[in-house]
Amino acid sequence: MRPIGGRRPIEINPKADESLNADVVFQQENVIVEVKTLMADPSERDEYIEKTSAIYNRWVGRPGVPLVYGRNRISSNDLPSEMGFELVQTLAGPIRTAVKKANGQIREVKSSLNMPDAHGVLLLCNSGAVTLTPHIVLHAVHHALGNRHRSVNSGIYVTHGVPAEVAGVPEPVEIFGFFNRSDHQRLPEAFAHKIQHAWMSYQSRNNRLIKLYSGADPSILINATNATRRRP
Repeated sequence: MRPIGGRRPIEINPKADESLNADVVFQQENVIVEVKTLMADPSERDEYIEKTSAIYNRWVGRPGVPLVYGRNRISSNDLPSEMGFELVQTLAGPIRTAVKKANGQIREVKSSLNMPDAHGVLLLCNSGAVTLTPHIVLHAVHHALGNRHRSVNSGIYVTHGVPAEVAGVPEPVEIFGFFNRSDHQRLPEAFAHKIQHAWMSYQSRNNRLIKLYSGADPSILINATNATRRRP
């Protein structure tokens, strides 16, 4: 983000606590960005397997719940909505943690750099959590934010090495999308375009021959599904 004016907080204030600060500050635009990356798939954790097994055992035998043997997977779309919601929640733990930590880091920078009215942005990059579709990610972010974490005003969701299948697009694409909180000021449009262009330039400099989807209709992103992971 440096080519578009981003600076580390410690570059602006040498006394800033590096361990608590958000990642990038855009002083001219009055924007603070904290980047969180989902590197590992939560479904591979033993904790997730234990939780989902417990949920399945509690629901099995009820109408609409199929019998599953061994390590076969089932889709939450094929399950009763309440059971599907429980399963989705087991995947959302890393996102809830990311949101909470980002809020604290952005709040710290607002204080240390005397930027009380700065627009706080959570940039969430999915770089390895192939089980987390855009719907799961955005749903988890929405619930994690709730009426709390007021230093996060808006967010950006991107994928990197986790292509998605989007309705109306003939081949897998990676995603760059914005999300806003209904009771907060929106990310300034000029800055949104600037950071999107910077992301695309970064991809091209690294010779990643990908197609990027950044449609304006959020329902299309919500209904997207992850394609087979493609290594960068």
